[in-house]
Amino acid sequence: MTRFIAQVGAGPKFLKEGIMKRYALLLVIILAGCPQSLQAQWVAWGGLGKDIAVQGGTAWVIGSDNGIYSNSGGGWHEYPGGGRGKALAVGPDGSPYVIGMDDGIYQGTGSGWVQMPGGGRGKDIAVDGRGRPWVIGMYDGIHYLEGNQWREYPGGGRGKAIAVAADGTPYVIGMDDGIFQGTGSAWVQLPGGGRGKDITVDWRGRVWVIGMDNAIYYHDGSQWVQLPGQGRGFRISAASGAIFVIGFDNGIHRHPGLPR
Repeated sequence: MTRFIAQVGAGPKFLKEGIMKRYALLLVIILAGCPQSLQAQWVAWGGLGKDIAVQGGTAWVIGSDNGIYSNSGGGWHEYPGGGRGKALAVGPDGSPYVIGMDDGIYQGTGSGWVQMPGGGRGKDIAVDGRGRPWVIGMYDGIHYLEGNQWREYPGGGRGKAIAVAADGTPYVIGMDDGIFQGTGSAWVQLPGGGRGKDITVDWRGRVWVIGMDNAIYYHDGSQWVQLPGQGRGFRISAASGAIFVIGFDNGIHRHPGLPR
């Protein structure tokens, strides 16, 4: 736990004034070369990050200092307790969960962090509609917490990234970069043959991925469709209809998503 909890220095490193000025200048240069209709779709939320999760109207990130921050529209605030992490998810009640710097799995209490029971460790994390955490384990298996024990999902699947729908259906980026859905007893590849790097599920149960070309795609039930707006990134999260990505400048960007 000592490697996960660390004392915070003088303010969030990912919001330093000099970095933000350079970031703002970079964003202006990028947008200057884009059609106005595309500029209007992506909005910068300020700050820099490594991973992102969204619940309701609040975005959460792992900052460039590995700290955990949230933003409900009024700026970024560090979560109490000075935690550090590698991957992030948020439960339906707004509680954050992280993969710590020691690969342990922790839940925020509102004033600090506690390790989840069972002593599990992982590489990526998601939370379902029951508030149950799921992880990609250290040997790439898919596990969920049931009571005080981590249980492997049936089918022996392996993956690189995970997302879970509100109803508890898991989706993973497989070891071959294919996109798979759990059936309760096995894994099936989603139609369309897509491949990706990161994955999320929105409030409708629609699956989104960062594709191999770093563009953003959603699954319409039969095929993968690219989101308009020419966005690119390496981490993605969706909630309340909006799409958030961590771009290649590590900036945090929001897209309004698809019409309801």
